[in-house]
Amino acid sequence: SIYVGTMGRSSPGGTAQLHLYERDSTEPRVILSGLPSVNDMAIDAQDSLYLAGSGPEESEKVAVIYVEKEARRSAPISLGHHAWCVAIGSTGNVYYSTARSHDSIRVLRRKPMR
Repeated sequence: SIYVGTMGRSSPGGTAQLHLYERDSTEPRVILSGLPSVNDMAIDAQDSLYLAGSGPEESEKVAVIYVEKEARRSAPISLGHHAWCVAIGSTGNVYYSTARSHDSIRVLRRKPMR
């Protein structure tokens, strides 16, 4: 399967979509709508997605959105600024850049297992 995130009608914005091209298909299926402009995405070891986004200026800016495997659930996990790229570290931490300065790499730490 191939995931494609769109920019929507404007960037920053809240009209982007996440498309899924399933195996042997030439037509995408829209699996999420109303997203911030998708600038980058990463996939973790559980096949969940992390989208780096540019949310609407008039509302709270969305930086990173978590999308559960097969898009059953999604939720913003970092707010207050835009994100331009995202990566998953070997320990499961999520790293993203806000492109605000040369020191713009931020980290969302994975919660320890109990």
